[in-house]
Amino acid sequence: MPVSVDDDLLNRAGELKRQLVAFSQQPRYDRAFDDVLASQHGGRGPLDEHTMMILWDYFVLEHRLRNGRTVVEQFVAAHPELPELERRMLLGWRDVVQGPFEVKGRDGAALLVVHLVDELTYRVRSNMGPSVFRRTPRRSFLLARLVAVGEEWMISGPMNVWRAQERDVAYEMALEMSLRAPEAVYRNPERLAQAWEVQRQDRDRFVRFFGSDLVVVAGDQVVDRMADYHAFCRAEVSATSSSAVAGDEPARLELPPDVVDAETVAMIYDEVDGLGFYAEFGLVEAAFADPNLLRRRRYREHTLAYLQDDSVAPLVLRRLAERDPERASVVFRRLLKKPRFDWARDGEELLRAYKPEHFRRAPRPRVSPVSERLAAYARRAEAASGAGPGPFGSRLGREGRQAEIAPVGGMDPGGDRVRRERQVGEGDLAHAVRAVTGGDDAACLVRVINGCEDNRGAQQGRRGGQAGLVLDHGEERGVLLVGAVGVDEDRLDRVIQVLVIRHAHRISGAFPRSGSRSAEMDR
Repeated sequence: MPVSVDDDLLNRAGELKRQLVAFSQQPRYDRAFDDVLASQHGGRGPLDEHTMMILWDYFVLEHRLRNGRTVVEQFVAAHPELPELERRMLLGWRDVVQGPFEVKGRDGAALLVVHLVDELTYRVRSNMGPSVFRRTPRRSFLLARLVAVGEEWMISGPMNVWRAQERDVAYEMALEMSLRAPEAVYRNPERLAQAWEVQRQDRDRFVRFFGSDLVVVAGDQVVDRMADYHAFCRAEVSATSSSAVAGDEPARLELPPDVVDAETVAMIYDEVDGLGFYAEFGLVEAAFADPNLLRRRRYREHTLAYLQDDSVAPLVLRRLAERDPERASVVFRRLLKKPRFDWARDGEELLRAYKPEHFRRAPRPRVSPVSERLAAYARRAEAASGAGPGPFGSRLGREGRQAEIAPVGGMDPGGDRVRRERQVGEGDLAHAVRAVTGGDDAACLVRVINGCEDNRGAQQGRRGGQAGLVLDHGEERGVLLVGAVGVDEDRLDRVIQVLVIRHAHRISGAFPRSGSRSAEMDR
């Protein structure tokens, strides 16, 4: 049951937080924090105290150590004398709510704020006393990390405040969070339900257009077929929704070379896992229909890869096995050299052993609803930049999501390339472009290519073994050109993507690189 907050509980929470920070400063955590510092900061000069405090708060509450536990979990385990209420509260701090927030006003000693992403209201307290809220007037914006204390929330770490006139800074951050980290959106149960409904509607359109939720085509036909499907979706959404979507044309789908060059690709739009593209599906499908084909190296390698590659969702093997469980049993007996394997008895355990990440995370939709306020900001930003339509980048990887800039109630069915091992993002980075062009005007849409887990912007390309970003410019007939080049492992000879911008026109080229066997299409 939720616990109401009095001054004693708040003061105790503050004292526990101080003890936790002291516990985290033991020498045994030095190397782990250095790893976090390297991955999050990348050695880009000295850290200011504010940034260091934020990183340390993340390290203590959220970062998982090599043993799979967080520092706060180890702190609780080291103090068995703590009452159950305090233990639950401390472990609840692993679930941090991070801003930006809009300040609605004061309520006694508390500050009332509305999260710009989940649109929920939070009643915020500070263990330093209410005086810290003197610089957060109504309609200002707050960037802070909150942890639960009873029914209220306590500020954890430092906070930034923006004036009402600086709302676009907060909106830009909120939009990026909505699209790159949709878990923040899903804190609101209504938004989560809405996302499932939007995905259901999109899947229904897919089935109506293709005739099934599983379609197998040649790899070089995927982009054209999806372009036709996107046009169908856009026409249907425009005819039935009163909400405008961002842009006039959907972005053209780009896929990794190993998908495009495949003999066959399965496009599967699952009710839960969303839309995915699976290279060389035809070979694996044939092996499940005739296990004798596994005697051939090509069939055996691709079928085994579908089991071992964690970019291939368990649903693919389930669907193939459900067609004929007896033959599926034979397939895995021969692949794994386990003569007693039985799909009906052992299949689920096998999938959990080879694809544990898929089972650890809660099912989430592949779409991320964006509020009308943020959608309106996105349209203004596009108009100001002169850039064409296109999705903003999202955090990529096995848990990646990519969302269209569309207001609640409408969805732009456009898409962009999703690559498992590379993060690709787009954004309005005029400030970064001007910095490297000596203040000259330039089209300000650049594509960021980053191998780390967080896209921090073009001006913060990762170094030290992570993918980086190089910006350059030059004059050609009086037109400024800006190029963004993704470089793998700090080597200029391993180019991943080049994007040249001339005014509002984008010319991009993808360079072959090894990829995973599947690409998940997340909107």
